[in-house]
Amino acid sequence: MEIKEIRQAVDNGEITAISIDTCIIEGKGYHFESGLLKKVRQFKNSPVQFIFAEVVYREVIAHLQDKEDRVVKGLDSALNNIGHLWNIDKADKARIRKLARIPIKSGDWAKNQVDKYLSETGGMYIKAANISVHKLIESYFSCSPPFASGKDKKHEFPDAFALFSLEAWAEENKTKVLLVSGDKGWRDFASKSEYLLCLDNLADGLSCFQNEEGVYLLDEFVRDSNGVILMEIEREIREKVDSIFDIQITADSVFEYDYEVDQVEVDTVEFEKPANLGVEVVEYDQEHDILAATVTVDVDLVIGAHFQFFIWDSLDKEYIPFGSRSYSSTWSGPIEALLTICGIQSKNPEIDNVEIEASEVNVFFDSVEPNLGDKRDDYDWV
Repeated sequence: MEIKEIRQAVDNGEITAISIDTCIIEGKGYHFESGLLKKVRQFKNSPVQFIFAEVVYREVIAHLQDKEDRVVKGLDSALNNIGHLWNIDKADKARIRKLARIPIKSGDWAKNQVDKYLSETGGMYIKAANISVHKLIESYFSCSPPFASGKDKKHEFPDAFALFSLEAWAEENKTKVLLVSGDKGWRDFASKSEYLLCLDNLADGLSCFQNEEGVYLLDEFVRDSNGVILMEIEREIREKVDSIFDIQITADSVFEYDYEVDQVEVDTVEFEKPANLGVEVVEYDQEHDILAATVTVDVDLVIGAHFQFFIWDSLDKEYIPFGSRSYSSTWSGPIEALLTICGIQSKNPEIDNVEIEASEVNVFFDSVEPNLGDKRDDYDWV
């Protein structure tokens, strides 16, 4: 079903609930307090019910707990190294851990974060206990969605539990649920379901629940402020370029290497589509005269990195330094921006805030090798 048809189904009262998959939350960096995940709060105390499948709930907690464990282990390792190097005692290290608000019991923080999010969004927790085991088994052996043919189909059981529980809830409540997931199994399952529909983008999902007045006001604003929108987005990207982009580099080299990213510059920022086609309303608060919208821009970056190379010393059985060199390359890709527009109903609406979604940037440097001179060289382009 196309977005236009989904919006019509929302307006007709056929779709009264929305649910999001783990991959969407993971893709948004688990940032419940900002960006589009925060905009889900608009459904609290509204006619639209935000529902959270038990499997998604447990997966998100598990992922956050894993992230927490890795961060805590990294901090403890760093504190131990610092303690040995500068002779810092246990009491000082304990105070640092306390300042970092590390929970005493592992997992408490992760569960509290998800429970808080459900409370702030008015989310309803849907247990997997009410699903039809017969349907689940039938789908598994017939390779019906979300199960695919192949030896790995057993890994689809968590998705199956989530989808069957959401479908059972929708059937029981005589309504339809809009799912937001980038998972093919979710989309395929929804395409065959009488009660579920699926989109792969959270901004699109939120936009389906906005009224025509918000869409009209945004169109008016975009038409009158096209240049201002792009200017504000570009300014935010340039000011926060180091925190927005997580640069990951791979390179082709006959040597072992390590690298340090030491240059990230914004070259150009342009609308991905004509602005009037690429901006979507994701929240319209009539009472407070505030509208939130997303727009995607194409960004060109210049990225510089300094490579340190190593060779294996077969005598001492270790890698030893073997020169260095600096290289530059370029990256181009889409970035999503979230705009908050105040006074949207007035004659002079203004952009109050711009949030840029953090993005991982993967850059490949072709054929890198050391410059065996003593001095650090200028950047070589690859």
